[in-house]
Amino acid sequence: MKIRAYRPGDRAALARMYQEGVDYSLDELSKSQWFSKLVLENDEGKVVMATLARRTCEVHCMVDHTAGTPKERYRAFEALHVVTERVLRSKGMADGFCVLANTPRLRRFGRRLMKLGWLQLWSFWFPIKE
Repeated sequence: MKIRAYRPGDRAALARMYQEGVDYSLDELSKSQWFSKLVLENDEGKVVMATLARRTCEVHCMVDHTAGTPKERYRAFEALHVVTERVLRSKGMADGFCVLANTPRLRRFGRRLMKLGWLQLWSFWFPIKE
């Protein structure tokens, strides 16, 4: 077993492994958003595992639900969303994510995020610590 830096010739192996796990394509790995790319080769020199790390951020949104009507708040959120995206991209962020609690209000908000181009890709699971 050997761990080494990614090389362009590893792309096909990584893309194959990636497609086995998710149903969308692997980003271009030459972009600077990827700051760590490591592969693990087995004893025969075959790439069997990899870790890829890119710049991303968790986005939090706080809303005063007593300010304005729901329609006004959504228009304000749309404007804030555009500026936030621009700022994050200027700071080198490849993407962002938010975690929504499973409540009726936040499920509706999730549908609004989808209208703005967000995708629901993952379910987040957290251990309960007592």
